Amino acid sequence: MDVHFSDATPTSVETGLLAIGVSTNDLEALPEYLKSIVGDFGTDLATAASNDSFTAKTAAQLSFATFGRLAAKRVMLVGTGDGSQDSLRQAAGAVGLAARKNNIEDACLHFGAEEISAIIEGIGAGNYKYQPYKNEDSK
Repeated sequence: MDVHFSDATPTSVETGLLAIGVSTNDLEALPEYLKSIVGDFGTDLATAASNDSFTAKTAAQLSFATFGRLAAKRVMLVGTGDGSQDSLRQAAGAVGLAARKNNIEDACLHFGAEEISAIIEGIGAGNYKYQPYKNEDSK
């Protein structure tokens, strides 16, 4: 999976998965451009998350297909818990695992955190697949 850094607005990034980190305290306080992501579907992210009982606990996930209404093919809310390095690592790992299981080759993580090393470490661990004895054709 490719990992890139960008200062572009997350909603404008063409990617297979737009993962938005949500802490336990800020589900209602998402930036306006993120709140409107699901607006085309008749609701906003906070309402959609509430309807699906999303609690933003560490590594909790809730995802939506965008059906071409955003540059990203899929949007995922992922809980970052208390925002500690360990919580961010687990949340990024959940994104990496979801991306690998769904054959997503690129993802945009919008965690709003300065703990980049924990996020990179987590996504690498979540996307890891042990396969030393497989030949190239069966990988």
